[in-house]
Amino acid sequence: MAANSQDDGKQQQQQHSPEQGHNFRLQFITWNVCDTTPVNVAPLFSADGPPPDLISVGLQEAPGNPATAVIFEDSWGNAFMKHLSQRGYVKIRTEHMQAILLHVFVKVEHLPRIRQIKTAFTRTDIGGYWGNKGAVTVRLDLYGSSVCI
Repeated sequence: MAANSQDDGKQQQQQHSPEQGHNFRLQFITWNVCDTTPVNVAPLFSADGPPPDLISVGLQEAPGNPATAVIFEDSWGNAFMKHLSQRGYVKIRTEHMQAILLHVFVKVEHLPRIRQIKTAFTRTDIGGYWGNKGAVTVRLDLYGSSVCI
C-alpha cells in the first residue's frame, strides 16, 4: 500500500513539473534613461497576456556613482524591486558597468530551479580601461537550460 502512495505522489509531481510542457514567459526591457531618476515604473511592466516568469531590464546612461554601486542599490533598481516585489518577483542578479545596468527578476516560485547564476561585463572603449562602452551579461541555468541575457 505504501508503494502505491509513493507512485501516486511521483505521478502527481511529474504532471505538475515545469520541465515537462511548461511555457516559460520572458520579458526583456531596454531603455536609455538619459541620466534621469525613476518616477513611475509600472508602465514598463504592463503587457498583454499572463505575467512573465522572468523579467530582464537593461538600462543605459543610468544615473549614479559607479563607486557606490558596489554597496548601494541604484535608484532604478530600488524602483523596480518596489514595484515587482508586490507582484511576486525577486531580483536574482544585477550587473553594472559605469552607467550600463542589467537587472534580472524572477517569480519566487521558480527560485528552486535556478542554478549557476554568473555575471560579466566587457569593456569595449579605447583600450578597455574606462568602461563607458561595452556590455553586461547575466547567465543562469533555468530548469536545466542555460540562459544568457
